[in-house]
Amino acid sequence: MAHFEGDPDQFKPYQIIPLAVGRRPTDPLNQVLQDWNGVDGAHAKYMVEVRVKSLVCVGRIKPVQGQLGFVEGWKRCPRH
Repeated sequence: MAHFEGDPDQFKPYQIIPLAVGRRPTDPLNQVLQDWNGVDGAHAKYMVEVRVKSLVCVGRIKPVQGQLGFVEGWKRCPRH
């Protein structure tokens, strides 16, 4: 994590599989540094997390389906 370019304040530790859909908070393999801004940034991913968490909470998808979406690439997460 020590090798990245740009303003260090723009990079935030982030979870590959969000805690909101069932990932353990202490799993070190689930932590990455991610740029907060931009179309692929952590802020955009966070908006997807909110949607997926809502789908899990209302029972439209199972937690494992939400987790798998993030493993495959968060832009492929369920939308319904």
